[in-house]
Amino acid sequence: MKRLLALAMLAGLLTGCISSDQQVYGQIDGTEKTITVPPGNAMLVGELKGRLHAAGWKLVVDHGPDKISGTIGETTELSSYNTYNTRYRLMIAQTFADYCMLGGKVIVYNLSLIDNKTGEEVMAQSGRDCTGPAADKFMSSLGAK
Repeated sequence: MKRLLALAMLAGLLTGCISSDQQVYGQIDGTEKTITVPPGNAMLVGELKGRLHAAGWKLVVDHGPDKISGTIGETTELSSYNTYNTRYRLMIAQTFADYCMLGGKVIVYNLSLIDNKTGEEVMAQSGRDCTGPAADKFMSSLGAK
């Protein structure tokens, strides 16, 4: 029994504190399942891209064309901005922290889901968690598994 308790305590020390926080600020329009995602497939990026694709989302890794608009005249005013060909945009910052006891990686992460039509942040999530549970939490906020 002591051996089992010591093993459980050691496992807890090795994985550290696992926790994440999520704030949902708006609704996801399920009729427009297009999203700009970061390129690559490392850690949480790959996990989320695989799940989004399986849930029927169209994944795009680049924004649309840069636009310059304004008026030319006596006082010329021009502004430059990016355009997006998707309804949503996923931004992720992540760092490897450890290995999960049951496989996978522990990451420290911060992500935002942005509505490109309105510019609003629809959802934010951050924490120190295994990639699988972090992806579960994100996908559940989209109404998908």
